[in-house]
Amino acid sequence: MDSHMTAIMNQFAVIKKDTRRFMRVSRNMFFMALADLALVYANKQKETRLRNFFLRFLGIKIGKPVIIDARIQLPNPERVTIEDYVLIREDCFIDPATVIKKYSTLSRGVKIITNGHQPGSMKFVEKPVTVEEFAWIGAFAIILPGVTIGSHAVIGAGAVVTHDVSPYTLAAGSPAKVIRKISPAPVTYTQFGKVEGSLDA
Repeated sequence: MDSHMTAIMNQFAVIKKDTRRFMRVSRNMFFMALADLALVYANKQKETRLRNFFLRFLGIKIGKPVIIDARIQLPNPERVTIEDYVLIREDCFIDPATVIKKYSTLSRGVKIITNGHQPGSMKFVEKPVTVEEFAWIGAFAIILPGVTIGSHAVIGAGAVVTHDVSPYTLAAGSPAKVIRKISPAPVTYTQFGKVEGSLDA
């Protein structure tokens, strides 16, 4: 095969790959739009079930019951896991390779980023992010690649988290630093009601 034909075949391969990407993004946008419409036209009880029904079409692993508000962004939803009793408020961004465990809360505008480039290099790297049970992430906080937010940890609004946060700690700032320890409680109050004890007890 001559170089001209090779160039043509390579171009077709790029077009095919871009077409698949376009179709996947279009499908995701369609089902996200349906999920957002569910918030407008259904009452609170039905909206959660209907919205999650559409979101599962995107491949997201969603537990029960889970509340996900409008305008969330999921570049690769089939690689996101959301366990039971999770609350995600509006305008959140969640990268692939993210696990959000039971009874956790993501407040408005939280961004979870799992991928990027190494300094001084164009090499693409991905580092998973895990939000452990009962964690609470404040509004507009940014969680950077490779971070684990410990069980019952609280992240202050607007924080930029670059390293792991230990369980039962409050972290805030940019970059986030531990402000103080949080005392374990026999009863934890969540958006889904009262939970006796804790999952890690």
